[in-house]
Amino acid sequence: MKDSVETYRVITANRLDDGAVVYMARDGDGLAWSTGIADATVFPETDTEAMLRLAAGDVAGNVVVDTYAIEITGKNKPLGMREKIRAGGGPTIVVGKGGPPPDDPDYTI
Repeated sequence: MKDSVETYRVITANRLDDGAVVYMARDGDGLAWSTGIADATVFPETDTEAMLRLAAGDVAGNVVVDTYAIEITGKNKPLGMREKIRAGGGPTIVVGKGGPPPDDPDYTI
């Protein structure tokens, strides 16, 4: 029998000014966004809607975009592959120096 993994939620988004992956972290009575998932505020599934409403203020203020909740383990490790890539600094292909030029006609995905 497999050990069950306790899961929690955090809110993630992208920072609007540079596109960085960020995680919602409470800062006293306010709200902050951190690029480190270890800094994220962890909450139970029942609080998801309330946390998304809290994040909506920063969406309206053009601080972040695309806010949503993700599942993590108790050690702030994302469970989904997409979120593992985002938390690890992604992407999964080489871009920029050493990667294929964006206008290379022989490059296909």
